[in-house]
Amino acid sequence: MVGIGNLWELMFTPVAELEIKRFKKYGKLYGVFEGNRPVLKVGDPALVKEILQRESDVFPTRRDVSNAKHPIVDLIIGKRGDEWRRMRSTASPKTTGQLRALYPLIRQSLAELLTSITAHVTHNKGNSLDINDWFERYAIDVLARTLFDTNTNAYTDPNDPFLVNARRVYRPPLWKIVVTLLVPTRALNALNIKTETNDRAVDFFYEISQNLLKRRKEDNKSVSSGLKSTGHELLSDNELISQLFASLNGGFASVASALAFCCHELALNADIQDRLHREVTDGLPPIDADGDHNNYDLVLKLPFLDAVVAETMRLHGPSLRPSRVTGKDYRLADTGLTLERGLIVEISAYAMQRSDELFPLADQFIPDRFAADNRHQILPFTYNPYGTGPRGCVGQTFAQLVMKSAIAYLVRRFRFSMCADTQLPVPLTKYIRIQLAETVYLAVEPRD
Repeated sequence: MVGIGNLWELMFTPVAELEIKRFKKYGKLYGVFEGNRPVLKVGDPALVKEILQRESDVFPTRRDVSNAKHPIVDLIIGKRGDEWRRMRSTASPKTTGQLRALYPLIRQSLAELLTSITAHVTHNKGNSLDINDWFERYAIDVLARTLFDTNTNAYTDPNDPFLVNARRVYRPPLWKIVVTLLVPTRALNALNIKTETNDRAVDFFYEISQNLLKRRKEDNKSVSSGLKSTGHELLSDNELISQLFASLNGGFASVASALAFCCHELALNADIQDRLHREVTDGLPPIDADGDHNNYDLVLKLPFLDAVVAETMRLHGPSLRPSRVTGKDYRLADTGLTLERGLIVEISAYAMQRSDELFPLADQFIPDRFAADNRHQILPFTYNPYGTGPRGCVGQTFAQLVMKSAIAYLVRRFRFSMCADTQLPVPLTKYIRIQLAETVYLAVEPRD
């Protein structure tokens, strides 16, 4: 269609399903159009390595997500070269020391999650609940504590402003996504459209970030409590706010949805759930035991837990297609293609991870693929739930700590199973950027 290109397909097919359908039909190298803008789709592992790692200097940036430009929120997207590396070096807690310092805050939020779910399943007949709803509460509460230096009432109040506005960011109407893809930036600015999502929700977090900076300066403390790095003195206020938004974007819906999918898979595979329960029971003390703040090391050393989370991210990782943009004209290996400067390249990560050729029995939940004795059988650059190379997800280690902690202690305390409200397949949101669960109803039963 003239004007919208292949975007019309999104009106009839969920984006995750469309990625698989195209991969099977067109193969590992093909192109689509977003409006009149060409996008190259790459699903060949050797080419993925070339783009994301070996020739990463040729593909130095991610794509702009839309033509709507927020002057502060999108600041980090526009950074290039040394400026980008300066901001990257201060982004998200990633060292062992930083993560260990934040773990007590994660533990506090997790303890509240366990208490809240226990109370819910005790007082509600049938023990059925939308586990995705609870994981969204957990994710935003963890982020509020670690990024914004504040607590929320997310576990007790469904109208908590942090929770409500975070959800609004990830449930934009489809028309707005399409409009911000097709309409030029100048026209969007004239219409006062600053983002592809909910502008009021973005404004809420912008104001919260401004207040955080003001408060920390008045207290003569580091400008960011959660991102504890001396490198933050290198950032301007606007750059730090942009950094906070980037961490929020990566840590809320993506983490919550992955956790919900993980529990859904455990409910479908009771033998795997029982095996994981044995590991976490033997390997972890109760969360309220003395000295629990030291369990940071124990959580990360459970091998089957690691495999369960890795397999969840293979099947249900939110990132469907990591992107890069060519920084100069470039001949792509032996494909015969010369990529023009400015071309958008998207890695078909989700489709690759769902390919039987690359992952035998790809639609089955088999955590042992990621066991120590089996990992060598996974072809490099076929598993990319976090991206890789210089522009890979800098918050990967933090996200994994948050997810592993939650799964370990939830499985230790509760049994998950199917119930009358469980839907197969899991219903997804209509957000085309990433794959997110809408609701995940499960029966949750306290263990003896």
